[in-house]
Amino acid sequence: MPNANVLFLNQYQYSALEGSEPEKVEQRKPLRLLPRSTPPPDQTAKADESSTDAPKKTEDEAKRSIENTLKEFLSLRDMTELLENVKELEPCYKPLFVTEFVNQSMEMKQSDVDSIGEVFKRILSENILTVEEFEAGFSDPLEFLPDTAIDVPNAYKYAAQLLIAAGMDAKADEL
Repeated sequence: MPNANVLFLNQYQYSALEGSEPEKVEQRKPLRLLPRSTPPPDQTAKADESSTDAPKKTEDEAKRSIENTLKEFLSLRDMTELLENVKELEPCYKPLFVTEFVNQSMEMKQSDVDSIGEVFKRILSENILTVEEFEAGFSDPLEFLPDTAIDVPNAYKYAAQLLIAAGMDAKADEL
């Protein structure tokens, strides 16, 4: 049976029993983390340099973002979130939005194309995109439409439907 008189002591208690002073360990001052109200001067200069007209995203990043927006819209059918995403797009990528939506719609069901047509109507009615931005966005898909129609029998029908939804009735009549 163990001895009940055995004590367990830490180094301070043991040295106190011996009569000597325990070593004092120098402690660091506690850090005081305060919120910064303004960035340091060297960072403000960098921020001013980066605020030029250069886009914040690369074209590939913007394209991926637009594709994800389309997938999300088709699964949730949340028009308000889609419109917010389009508003947040940088102006140089707004025609890319149209191009991606038109290209992707060529391989979709009629109900999905109808939904994209409704999106285009809302975007146009709320002045999120201009007719010029729609025209720029439609230029590539319309250029390759004859080639697309070989693989997608409804390509002309879908393109005309989306052109009308985007307020470009005259171009739809040309198809």
